[in-house]
Amino acid sequence: MGGPGSGRHDYATTPRVENSLQLDADNITDAVAHPGATGRKRWGDEDDPTLALTIHFEGEDDTDRAEYVRLEYTVADRWSDNTTENEHPVALDYTDQHFGGVRPWFRCPNRECQDRVRKLYFPRGAKYWLCRECYDLGYQTSRRSGDGVKTAELRYRRAFSKADAEDRRPHPNNFPYSPDRPKGMHHDTFQDLAEDVEDARREWRAEMNREMRDMVDRLDERHAPL
Repeated sequence: MGGPGSGRHDYATTPRVENSLQLDADNITDAVAHPGATGRKRWGDEDDPTLALTIHFEGEDDTDRAEYVRLEYTVADRWSDNTTENEHPVALDYTDQHFGGVRPWFRCPNRECQDRVRKLYFPRGAKYWLCRECYDLGYQTSRRSGDGVKTAELRYRRAFSKADAEDRRPHPNNFPYSPDRPKGMHHDTFQDLAEDVEDARREWRAEMNREMRDMVDRLDERHAPL
């Protein structure tokens, strides 16, 4: 199928998170214990096949959990009304929970990424379900602010402070890179907050990359021959 693996920038269309379909691993916690099961998710109009997703739970690890999901969906051609059927696998990873059970995670199917992520995204015109960083997705608030880097940095500092025992607010590119769990905070709660920190760090990196690309484009235009 070609496959999601020829590099992040092949998929970077700089859309927004808010305008992308999202699949959250937290919503499949029960199903991962049933390899062979099939689930379906829909985001809108019943008559629009591009707003539906079928999830097949396949493989079986040593603890009788699904090893991966196979996503089956309809892709719309961005230049016409034509649609095609597409599918691809997404590996699953698991972490033990403090009060028992496990929490599933996706492994981004882009072979140059394979980050462990909670959510996968499908922007308009996309072909594969990938992580937010691979699609270089930003948030609407960042795009409206006029300075996405500063907005992303502020979001990171706030997320880190909320998760950290010492209420620190470091820069996303400086030490410490991981918060320390506050005493008495449940491990599950801390894990969720730590994931928010990583999401914010990815957003900041994406905004930095976007700013650098814009700078290069401006330099190229300035030095282009007349």
